[in-house]
Amino acid sequence: MKSHNHTPKKVKPPVTSEEKDPIFTLSLSGSAEKLLQANDKDIRQPLVEQVRQKIERGELTVNAEKIADALIQLNTSIRD
Repeated sequence: MKSHNHTPKKVKPPVTSEEKDPIFTLSLSGSAEKLLQANDKDIRQPLVEQVRQKIERGELTVNAEKIADALIQLNTSIRD
């Protein structure tokens, strides 16, 4: 009979967000930086509340073409 010598393998613990690891380095584009700089004055609170209520009541209709056009326009304005 062969003797099996099982030695425990060393397992590297998962990397936490607090550790500096170049694999997990994140850099943001200029557009993302601008979005992160948005503040409360950029949010139209009454409109947000109206939309929230419509979603809760199941009354919100989505116009995908209008949303796509708005996203294209936003992307264009951020790039300029």
